[in-house]
Amino acid sequence: MADLSGFTPAQKVARGELNEQAREDWVNNPSGTVTTPGGTVLKTVGQVVTDAEAVIAAGVSDLRVVVAPSYAVAQALTSLEDGRVVHISGGTSVGDGREGKFIYHAGDFTAKVTSDPLGGIYLPLSEDSDGSEGCLVRQGGWKVSGADARWWGVLADFVYNPATFTGDGTDNQPMIAAALATTGVTKVILPAGHVMVDDKTSVAQFKVLEGQTEASTVIWVKDTFNLSATAIFDTGSGLAAGGQIRNLEINHCQPDSATRGDLVAYPPAIDVTAAFSVIEDVTIKRAIKGVVSSTNAGGTQIRCLKGSAFNGLLDIDGWEHSGFFEDIDSGVYDMTANMIAHRNDGTYYDVTLGRIDDMKWKGGIVFRHPKALRLKSNATFGEINALNLDDYGGLYVEGGRFKINGSMTLGQTDGIWGSISGGSIDLAMKMSQSVLNTDSLLQISGSAEVDLSGTELNAETAADVHLVEVTSGAPVINDAGLRIKRSPTTAYTKEFLKLAGATGSLTGIHMMSRKTSGSGTVLTSTADARHIHLAGNYANGWTEGQLNGWRSWTPTISATSGTLNSTSLNTAQYRVIDGMAEGKLNFRMDDKGTAAADAQLLATLPLAAASGTGNESHISGREMASPGANLSGRIEAGGSNLSIAWADGTAQIITTVSDPSALNVITDAYRYDVSFRYRVAA
Repeated sequence: MADLSGFTPAQKVARGELNEQAREDWVNNPSGTVTTPGGTVLKTVGQVVTDAEAVIAAGVSDLRVVVAPSYAVAQALTSLEDGRVVHISGGTSVGDGREGKFIYHAGDFTAKVTSDPLGGIYLPLSEDSDGSEGCLVRQGGWKVSGADARWWGVLADFVYNPATFTGDGTDNQPMIAAALATTGVTKVILPAGHVMVDDKTSVAQFKVLEGQTEASTVIWVKDTFNLSATAIFDTGSGLAAGGQIRNLEINHCQPDSATRGDLVAYPPAIDVTAAFSVIEDVTIKRAIKGVVSSTNAGGTQIRCLKGSAFNGLLDIDGWEHSGFFEDIDSGVYDMTANMIAHRNDGTYYDVTLGRIDDMKWKGGIVFRHPKALRLKSNATFGEINALNLDDYGGLYVEGGRFKINGSMTLGQTDGIWGSISGGSIDLAMKMSQSVLNTDSLLQISGSAEVDLSGTELNAETAADVHLVEVTSGAPVINDAGLRIKRSPTTAYTKEFLKLAGATGSLTGIHMMSRKTSGSGTVLTSTADARHIHLAGNYANGWTEGQLNGWRSWTPTISATSGTLNSTSLNTAQYRVIDGMAEGKLNFRMDDKGTAAADAQLLATLPLAAASGTGNESHISGREMASPGANLSGRIEAGGSNLSIAWADGTAQIITTVSDPSALNVITDAYRYDVSFRYRVAA
């Protein structure tokens, strides 16, 4: 470094021979100014110089620091030397956010200047407007820490009027888009305040758009927004690292109208259009739709998203890679009573998830929405952990293989816990009910396979409803520890678990509250519920129903030839374990009528027998009155009747009786006790 002992601080700064911090301190804390005839402001210490000759006379002919009050003044400079420092005090006025330190670099900057037409980073001189010979380049750590959107002219000047539900401000979309498109810029940082946009902005691959915080940086859209746009923001395209949107709020001006059709039909707030995108610490308010995706954007992470939307906060499909969701919070943020009514009118699901291979969901709440979460029929597989469906329940599953745990509450009379019509679902949730609902609370149908292990059904209200009802199809119901709590003093006419067309096992059902008065049945199943295995269940004072595994049926008793006049059924029970029906049948024949002497008895089976080689059957029994003979029988493969005959084959069941009326006397009537076992049809 040259000997500076003979120079003033101003001269040292001008020569560029002080360290960076010293230059900055000097520029920010001047004690005087120098003005050249060209209008360039030069800062010195302790003197005022009026022309360039005086500057030279002051010994600073090798001047390196220039301070310009605006972009226009800086661009009007001529014949700048390579490396000259120019401090610009503002874009059009001092301190308007575009101020900064620039250095003139000689060389061909055509491509960079073209990428930055608003001059946020690359500012050409007027004498070389395309930057082909050089340009002013903004300094600072923007390549690492991010570029300030105000450098391109972004203004946080939107003013919202809560009385009219709208507002006005500068359209900042062109400036934000220009910042993101500038060469070398990977992160654009929005200012605190309210920033309005009127068209879509694409946050392309490897780009980041970031606010100060989600509470302080608010993006506003109003009815001047381009409603034909596909979104307010998207995340670029392709299968590489998609755009990232962080630390901001997106709010929508919407009318406070009782008519849903009056809502402004904005496009979705964010459309995830590229794989491995990131949406983090974002709040979305009063959107038509919040975050959507219908392309292969697998690998995307959506974390700390909260908001309110009329047609759903999340609608994701088509991800051929994993998807990560964490702390998703859907509520009624900034919504009036009219707006809440539109959100909750049951027209749309709030969270809709289709194909997402290996989905990971951790934490979240959907508050007061009758259709909180939908897993579509093309949903694939994953885990949903710590999910809270609050006040309305609303779990709807059509397909996929998922483990779901968390909690849900019902505080609305028109809500249900959920409906599962397809897929393979391990459900471990604490479900509670605090109002008098009228529908079955958890409805299972279609091809669903549901494992309720670890689920607790807490419904201590007086609502006389089925807690779990299998309504159709052939779902598989498995449980190893279902817990049920109901009012110990209320009389219930509807069984808590009602199975129809089901297979599977129910073991370890535990009634958590002891019944003290009134009625209540834990479980019943209809004749088409088969392959049900029940064991180790605990009724705790309640009517077990079919918790012991046995269920009743009413067989038709007939003869292979002729017509019986009178039979009396005592007992007809069966159960199905691992595809095998076992049962017991006890009846009395009071009057054989016209039945032939060599006829056999027939009893209809509770379930059809398996066909082909899969049929396995065993029948045994005894005639308990006279003559007290052993019985045998057969079940035809694919048949629907049990035939009964003497075990030794010496005679048929029905014999000629000299006095048929004697058979009407109980002590002399034929009484049959038969046990059977066979494989049921699938």
